Amino acid sequence: MMPSTIVTNKLIKEIEQAFQSVGDYGSVEIYIQASRVTQITSRKIRKTMHPVYGKNRYLANK
Repeated sequence: MMPSTIVTNKLIKEIEQAFQSVGDYGSVEIYIQASRVTQITSRKIRKTMHPVYGKNRYLANK
């Protein structure tokens, strides 16, 4: 059984902001060291759809 953990409102707000910053696509990573949150990393992903063929040649350039 794990001991009780106290999570501060400030930490909850930081995690909420990280989730909001990624928008529709992305990820949030929470790093923990010695039972403490040491880093929150958010990554926003921009989805794109560009058909390509051959070596690095876009159809739009033709």
